[in-house]
Amino acid sequence: MKTLFVGLLIAVSAAFVSAQVPQTALYYEGSPNGWLLQGKSETISTNDGWVVWGPSNYTWPTTNPVNNLGFTFWDAVSSTAWSLKVSVPDGQSFGVGEIYDGVKWTGANQEAPGISFFGDGRSEYQSYGSFIFLELEMNGALVESAAVDFYQIAPNHLGGPQWAVGSLRYNSEIPLATSIPEPSTCGAFAGISIFGFVLCARRKVRPTNSVSVG
Repeated sequence: MKTLFVGLLIAVSAAFVSAQVPQTALYYEGSPNGWLLQGKSETISTNDGWVVWGPSNYTWPTTNPVNNLGFTFWDAVSSTAWSLKVSVPDGQSFGVGEIYDGVKWTGANQEAPGISFFGDGRSEYQSYGSFIFLELEMNGALVESAAVDFYQIAPNHLGGPQWAVGSLRYNSEIPLATSIPEPSTCGAFAGISIFGFVLCARRKVRPTNSVSVG
């Protein structure tokens, strides 16, 4: 566990050595024999022809304008889409630098934070995970820029839990985190906490001028 933590910390710190121009991109990787990502690790970007639907927001009947966000990357050539949906409970707002431990995102108001990463015609029936916004700039209900990293666990597969990690940027100068060591499926549950600690360290490496929603 200590080795994984150190490896993640080094990888994350290295990602912030150089500044980048704003980008809209998604990096993901998963369990080597996982059902969702089928062992793939990939970076997709608007520079490669992908189109972003949204980012969309979903408003519950509350005074809080946005507590539910969705980002979808679409490739017209292959008709492939990858989506990340995240939410916080009604009456709360997203906070930059705050780690959210969530249940499966359902699109309905939930008492706990929600997260769901899915695409290419596949989604996990049961899952949970964590996410953190490193940047979130809003103009009313419109997302102007965002940087979010996430971790998803699907616990009920034959052979043990399967995991997926990802890094999403929307018009953001914060580099993608693409050097995340692969945790073992047997250590995936402990990996969530490690991932969270590293993300906190990431905020200290490169502070932003982002603001929270609300």
